[in-house]
Amino acid sequence: MKIVGISKYIVILHIVYILNLFYLTPRAYSSHIRAELAPGISVVSHPSYKIFIEVNSNNAKNLNQWLSSNLKNPQDASIYKKATSFVVPLNKLKESLYPSIFSKLFMKDQITSDGWVHIVPNGYTLTQYELSLISLAFTGTTENATKIISHPLNKGIKLPLREKNKIVIPLELLLSEIKKEKKQDSNLYPPLVAITPQEQSSLQNSPSQSPQVSLSNQEQLKIIHPELKYGKDSHGEFYSYKIKKGESIYKHVLPKFTNCKSEREKIAVSKNILRRSGLDSEKKLKEGTAIKIPVKYIKPEILKGNLYSQGELSTTKVGSDTTTKSKENLENIVVIIDPGHGGKDHGAPKYFEKIFEDELNYDIAVRLMKYLQENTSAKVYITLRDNSQGFESYSCKAFIHDTDEFILVTPEHNPKDRNSSAHLRWILANSIMRKHEKRGIPREKMIFVSIHFDSLPKNYRGTRIFIPSASYRAQIESPRSKTINFHSFAEWKDNKPRMLSASEKIRDETYSRKFAELLAKKCKNKGIVTYNMGNPIQELINKSPKSTFVPAVLRNTEIPTKVLIESANLNNPLDLSNFSDPDCRQKFAEAIAESIIDYFKD
Repeated sequence: MKIVGISKYIVILHIVYILNLFYLTPRAYSSHIRAELAPGISVVSHPSYKIFIEVNSNNAKNLNQWLSSNLKNPQDASIYKKATSFVVPLNKLKESLYPSIFSKLFMKDQITSDGWVHIVPNGYTLTQYELSLISLAFTGTTENATKIISHPLNKGIKLPLREKNKIVIPLELLLSEIKKEKKQDSNLYPPLVAITPQEQSSLQNSPSQSPQVSLSNQEQLKIIHPELKYGKDSHGEFYSYKIKKGESIYKHVLPKFTNCKSEREKIAVSKNILRRSGLDSEKKLKEGTAIKIPVKYIKPEILKGNLYSQGELSTTKVGSDTTTKSKENLENIVVIIDPGHGGKDHGAPKYFEKIFEDELNYDIAVRLMKYLQENTSAKVYITLRDNSQGFESYSCKAFIHDTDEFILVTPEHNPKDRNSSAHLRWILANSIMRKHEKRGIPREKMIFVSIHFDSLPKNYRGTRIFIPSASYRAQIESPRSKTINFHSFAEWKDNKPRMLSASEKIRDETYSRKFAELLAKKCKNKGIVTYNMGNPIQELINKSPKSTFVPAVLRNTEIPTKVLIESANLNNPLDLSNFSDPDCRQKFAEAIAESIIDYFKD
């Protein structure tokens, strides 16, 4: 009975904490950083550097075992036995868990020979109080805060520190568990090695010429990709690659040539490649810049020579994990997935339930992308990246909203308002379309899918699918924004507005309706509720009698087949409950994917 009483007290405290979080400090909440440690178990950092573990026992597997293994006092696990949702402060956890926690929360940080280099996250301010908390977390005591700020490594640094400022927690002060992390990850941060003048000269040769390095017969066999050239220096074997216009290591090189999956791994490997190539920033990457990719990072299938044949190049897929298993025959089909909202615009929020439209949109989009990549040969793109979630699906029923989503234009853009955000998406989609048209893929073999959620009266339910009405589309439209200059993005240069003929608009509506009908039927077959107040396939959004329009992404995306999906109504309790369940989100993503497969099979 005592344990039950304590559990109820914990639940009450948790509810009070959430209410305080949402209603008393709404601005700070938007800067929370959240990452998943295990199913149902997330680590959260408050902007004041208060770090805690958030647990939803309904989604957590072997929770009691996890708590017993990771709490400083294993007996404390019994306190949480009856609670369904609770938080655990960092100081209750074993220090052995800290490296994993810090790496997930502060992904821009790195471990060097000097110590832990911490970069103040966006929206955070580091005062003396926060430094004391960091000192406690990284060194085990608040007394080391003075030693940190006065250390020669931090000479000239004055508090408070703002976002993107750096501070080093010296190696000699770090907890032993974090020092072990330094040893384990030391191979990710080798000494800076510049490309020699001889290598640089050879790498500027035409693709048909070999680099001026000494290769044995065995090494010659390693030249197995038309864009990669084998080399060897004092730090080992590598493949050189010349950056193309608009490319970055993180966004283009890693998905194409490596199997990096987690965000932390991608960031670490990107830094390693930069250092190995004699560069200290991706901003210095220009067209023709030669980089060194250590052999250990190259995909095994490339090294075996069986990923490419006859010099055929793969198309870069954002977040792609290329495999050679048998797939549905969607070769030369291009799929562009657009998760709605993001950045400062989180769409339709349900604060008390901790559900946010942009987070739901992104999770379904990532699941759809992964399903298509694993089960088809389609070329799959996504218009947005959530830095804290990466390209991994989210397995919990509640979210903490963040603002670190970026539209994958060049340069990447963190959305500040709905209008410019929507326009950048169709500009990006059209750019991708034109690149593939130049490679011989007609736009009829492409599809654009934008994922959203409704915010309607609570008696409305189900999925709505919007298609572009031919009669409500202007012949020509130029994007306008008070916050950004569209001419500053590389994709806009290839996407000046063009006249749309009446036949093109009718074609688009016809193609899009055909796909929408397949999707509506697939939803019904899978038990997914479709719109209960009329036809689930609609041509126009009706905000009011005076506001009837086709969404910008459907008006201006030139791909013929395009839909905007309102997955469900977040104001309806049943819809909200269903889509807060990750299993439902997976089923919905698979319904979209199977509809795409069926559509292009026809």
